[in-house]
Amino acid sequence: MRPSSSNMSAVRRFLGISAFTSILAMAPTAVGQTGPSGADRATAQELFDQGRTLMQAGRYPEACAKFEQSQRIDPGGGTLLNLAVCHEKQGRLATAWGELHDALSFARRDGRKDREALASERIQAIAPNLPRLAMHVPAAAAPGVEVRIDGVPLAREAWDVATPVDPGPHEIVVGRPGLPTWNRSVVLREGETQDITVDNVDTSTPPAVIISPAPAPAQEGAPEPPKSVWADVPVEPMPHGKRSTAFYVVGGIGLASLATSAVTGIMALSLHSKSEETCVADRNYCVDPDGIDRANRARTFAWVSTGTLIGGATAIAVALLLPFRYDKKKAPAASLQVSPLPNAGAQMSLHASF
Repeated sequence: MRPSSSNMSAVRRFLGISAFTSILAMAPTAVGQTGPSGADRATAQELFDQGRTLMQAGRYPEACAKFEQSQRIDPGGGTLLNLAVCHEKQGRLATAWGELHDALSFARRDGRKDREALASERIQAIAPNLPRLAMHVPAAAAPGVEVRIDGVPLAREAWDVATPVDPGPHEIVVGRPGLPTWNRSVVLREGETQDITVDNVDTSTPPAVIISPAPAPAQEGAPEPPKSVWADVPVEPMPHGKRSTAFYVVGGIGLASLATSAVTGIMALSLHSKSEETCVADRNYCVDPDGIDRANRARTFAWVSTGTLIGGATAIAVALLLPFRYDKKKAPAASLQVSPLPNAGAQMSLHASF
């Protein structure tokens, strides 16, 4: 009786993995790498050795867990290759395929031609047997929609692309947060490609949900709760105030005075600096008449600057203290409405127009 093509494929894959793992057994996990401490490397090596022993015993789930932990502590191309082989033996072909590509990058970076050849060989052997899943989402339902495969979000760029997945059952969920979701369970075999088109995805906006408290149950013999009767209670309108004309006049004078103070102060400083070139202030002596003139003008501008500074500051203070002018015609109308509540207390509502 001739063996089937699927059985022959499984036999060839088993023989390829066996030869591959026999070579990996002699490959150290990481040599000469820097980063983790000596203790971490020792731990990673121990986990790697335990993973090798468990994988040889056929205890693949435990072996893969050891390799994963070793790789997290001390990443290395050798550990990653062993992890890929372990996942391949588990039947997780897409997971192994991705790890082999990472191991290939490690090998090229480290200049390890032997590991590069091993990773390339296994990638080519796995590729024809990879199950693939293509998700198609209608354009009308696309905005805000999220696609998850086994709880892991699928990047929007991967939609409409036949993405490698592990053989076996998979749960697909599509939808927006707060809206009914579209879901489907699929089972993929080795080498199979399935195209899934999403339909009946709710594209509406979820309605707002308002939960009102339930009324308290009426007790026997209790008086009937009062009816809601609104009563208008007048409220004194709030006056609408604005600045008076005097505020702007006095404030403008104050600002102008401060500006004058600044200008005359600068001129006083400039003239004083020039007068010092030909005058001796301690002796009240100047070499030429121009020096005397500059000194006199500097003193005059200094007095003007000081006076306008005081006057401007006073004017602004007075303007700020001037009272507001109120116009009751423009005051907002307001009223207060009060209503008793069925259980206890009352409810108030303030209405105002501006």
